[in-house]
This record gives sequence, structure tokens and C-alpha cells, in this order.
Amino acid sequence: NTTCDFLHGPHMGAPSRGLKLFSNGPWYRWGSSEEELDKSLEYVADYVKKNGPYAGVYAFSQGVAIVTILSNPSIWRDRFGMVDIPWKFAILACGGGSARLSRSSNNGKLNVPSFHIKAMRDIHLPDSTIL
Repeated sequence: NTTCDFLHGPHMGAPSRGLKLFSNGPWYRWGSSEEELDKSLEYVADYVKKNGPYAGVYAFSQGVAIVTILSNPSIWRDRFGMVDIPWKFAILACGGGSARLSRSSNNGKLNVPSFHIKAMRDIHLPDSTIL
């Protein structure tokens, strides 16, 4: 039996350029400030503790930064007190938010196997490549 949980970023946001062509919203974000990012990390960590463990995780845009940060043992183990890593693999699409990785001592490197989806015409491709 397989279950898939879907989390929105916990903060209301505005659409990025061109997204209104595909959806009318509502729009969510994971963090545009350090305070929002901290709340987002706590939100995901609490959710995983209550509903996990998970075999894998899929993240898009700013969610890629959240997954990258939470995949670091100094975050999931030391900060949030988890006994085991929250997921065994990650699928990361069109990553954004690499500037937020300074809090993560692993320099943006994941400690789990990962598959990265990037779009050559994505205006955020350099950011996605860092993640």
C-alpha cells in the first residue's frame, strides 16, 4: 500500500513570472526571509515526525532548498531530534532558494541519492544547478 502526502509551503505568496498561465492559485511559498524559512523547516520536520518515515520525497522550486537543508544530519538529527533521516531518496525539480543553504553545513550536498530535474530554458537554472 502506497501513500503520497502533498504539502504546500506554509506561507501565502504571489506567482512567479508566467505561472498565472497555468493556474489561478492560490500561491504558496516556503520562505522569502530567514524567519519564514525557519517556520517552514519546523513545519516539514513536525509533519515528518508525525506522519513518516518516508521512502522518498519530491520537491519543486523553493521546496528543493527545504529538502536539501533537511537532508543534512546536523539539521534532521541535531536540530529536530529525529532518530533517522526523514527520507531515503529525493527527486528535485527546478530548484530554487540556494541562497538559503548557508545554514546547512553540507554546502548544498544531499546525503541521500537524488534525481535532479532541470529545464534548460528555466530562468532559475543557475540556482537549480547549485541545488
